This record gives sequence, C-alpha cells and structure tokens, in this order.
Amino acid sequence: MKIIKIILALISCLICLGAVLWYEMQPHDLEVYFFDVGQGDAILIRTPQNQDILIDGGPDDKIVSHLGSTLPFWDRDIELLILTHPHEDHVAGIPEVMKKYEIDKILYMDIDYENVNFEEMKRIIEERGIEAGPTYWGDVFYFDSEIRLETVFPFVNSDLDEFEDLNDTSIVNRLVYGETEILLTGDAGEVVEEQILANNIEIEADILKAGHHGSKYSSSLDFIETVGPESSIFQVGAGNQFKHPHFVTLYNFDRYGIDIYRNDEQGTIKVESDGENAIISTTK
Repeated sequence: MKIIKIILALISCLICLGAVLWYEMQPHDLEVYFFDVGQGDAILIRTPQNQDILIDGGPDDKIVSHLGSTLPFWDRDIELLILTHPHEDHVAGIPEVMKKYEIDKILYMDIDYENVNFEEMKRIIEERGIEAGPTYWGDVFYFDSEIRLETVFPFVNSDLDEFEDLNDTSIVNRLVYGETEILLTGDAGEVVEEQILANNIEIEADILKAGHHGSKYSSSLDFIETVGPESSIFQVGAGNQFKHPHFVTLYNFDRYGIDIYRNDEQGTIKVESDGENAIISTTK
C-alpha cells in the first residue's frame, strides 16, 4: 500500500510539472521588463513564443535574480543580448548572466574603453565562440515574424572612439509589435538625438525609455516631440548620486502630458502588449 501511495504521489507530481511546462510554453503577450536594478539599465524582452532578448545587465549581478524570478526554471537560453555601451551600470551584470545562461548572439560596439566587466564579457565570448558583433542603423532583427527590433543608432560611418562622452556611443533600438512601439535609448544624449533627427529616422513610439536615466543632457524637447510617446520609463536608482532624473527632464515630459514611470518609485516596470494595446504595470 505504501509503495502504491508513493507511485501515485510521483504520478501527481509529474502531472503537475507537465501542466506547468505546458502552460509556460503557450504563446502569450509580448512582455518587456524594465528591471529595478538600482542606478542602471537592464531590460528583458520576452516574445509571445518565449524568445528572450536582454538589453544591458545593470550595475551588479542583481540582474541574475531578476531573470531567475521572471523566466521559467527550464528556460536557460537567451536568444539575443545587447550591450548598449560598456559603462559599469550597464555591463557589470552581464558576465554573471553569461555564466548562468546560454547566449545565442551578442550585439555590442567594441570601442576603446577599459572596464573589467567589459573585458570579461569579451573573454567569455571568445572562450565560448558566441556569435557577436556590432550593429548599425538599418539592421532589423525579426522575432515570431510579427516582432522586430530595429537599430536606430549608431550609423555605419560613426567613429564612436571620437565621441567625447561614452554615453553617446549607446546602441539605440526600436521595438515594434503591431501597433505597439517602444524606443530604447540606452544613455544616448542630445548629441545622438540631434543626429537621429537630422537623418529623419523613424523613431515614433508609444513608449520611450528616457535616455541616460533622465539626465538633463538627454530627452530634448525636439526629440520628445518627434517620438510622441504616451508613456515614458526612467531606469533610475533611489537616492542616486547624480540626482537623476533631472527636474528639467521631468518637466519636459510632463509638459507634453506624458505618463512617467520610475524604477526608484515603482520598482520593476512591465509592459504587456497583444500587438494592439499596451498595458503598463509596476511592482510597487
């Protein structure tokens, strides 16, 4: 009788596990997580078919915990990883992610900048033979046939090593799923915004991740007006030494009636879209 009970318990566990796996593998809405990692950027895009794109890794290894609590336990593969630029608050968590997850492809600009975690990332790329390289305006990456990630900046002829500010070497992306558009700006400042505007590049979006954590040197009025977002997201840490987001930047968004979401006040911010409507929720 005891053996029978054990067998029945095991069967029940297997059925439950199978149900969980089946549920997790079902198509769902597009999900974009702006993780609360403190003063830094870390964004996870999950497509309806469970493809994962990670943009930046935050200022420490906190990103690993966020991924562990967000991704199903059996999903240890990240299809695409993008490092916008190698400042510590964007690159620090990436080596640890690479050690715990299989990375199919990495996009980054191999600029001349000394950073321990940036060098470690490149060492792991070489050691594992991961497909990696730069990306430029005009590159388009398709997911699930209905979702695309466009590279907006840099341009092919951009000499990134000549930029005075490393923030202005940031990869800028635009995520498009049906009628939902999200512009992801890294730490790009007004110098980059002016170049994008001067080249009449399509940047219209429903949601804008404010450049450089809401610095006063990003999110110019012309740029905000051209993007025309309904909502903005600020990846910013509570009580940060830079006093981001700057009050002028907040005022610029507010004057256009744009909803403002902030990690320091609302925790992790999640965007869900069925291709028509986007819903934003927070953990605080």
